[in-house]
Amino acid sequence: MDKGGLKVVASDLTFLRDAWDQEIDDDSLRRSSPVLRRMLVHGDMLAAWGYAGLSGEPGVSAPSLRQVLASFTLNEISYAQTGGARYEGMQVQSLVVLKRALKDWEVRILAGFGPVPPSELHKITEFVRTSCMIVKGTMIDRGELVRYVANKLGGDHYDEDRTPKKKTQGSLATKFRLLDEVRASMKVAEKNTLEVRFKNWSVTEVLLGGQKLF
Repeated sequence: MDKGGLKVVASDLTFLRDAWDQEIDDDSLRRSSPVLRRMLVHGDMLAAWGYAGLSGEPGVSAPSLRQVLASFTLNEISYAQTGGARYEGMQVQSLVVLKRALKDWEVRILAGFGPVPPSELHKITEFVRTSCMIVKGTMIDRGELVRYVANKLGGDHYDEDRTPKKKTQGSLATKFRLLDEVRASMKVAEKNTLEVRFKNWSVTEVLLGGQKLF
C-alpha cells in the first residue's frame, strides 16, 4: 500500500457511500462487486488502514445468524439470511426456512427474533469470514458472497458455469452451486434474495468500518 492506493480506497468508499442507496439497481451491485472484493477479500481496506497510521483494524458492526444457529441445527435449515436491507421503501427482514413444519413454540421463537438480528462488532478480517446466509445446511460467509457476485455474475466475469478450479477450493465450488440455486428460485421484495443480502452487508456495514478513511 502507498499514498496512491490509499487514495483509491478512500475514493471507492466515498463512491459507495454516495451512490448506493435503497434505489440501487442490480447492475450497479454487480459492477461494484470487484471494488468490494478488492477492499475486503484481497485486504486493500485493511492495508489502507495501516498505511494511514490507524491502529488495529476497522470495526464493522453486522447482523448475525447466532440466534438462528442457537435455535435450529444446520441440517434443519433450508435457507436463512440476515436482514436489514431497504429497497424502495421496504425493509427486508431476516428470513429462515426450515425443511419441516414449525412447532408452536418454534413459531414463537422466530417471532421473537425481530425484523433484523442483533448486530455484532467484528474486526474486518473476522467480518469477511462471518456467515450471512445458510443454504441447505451450508453456511455462506460474506467473503464468499462477494466473490460469487464478482466472479460469476459479471462483476469481473460473466460465466454461468464458472466454478473455482483448484482442489483446495472444492468447498467454494459447492457453495457457488448453492448460490446459483438461490439466485434462480428465491425472491424478496421483487428482488433476488442473494442480491438483497449482497446489497445489505456491502453498504451499511462496510462503510461504517471504513469511515475514518474518507
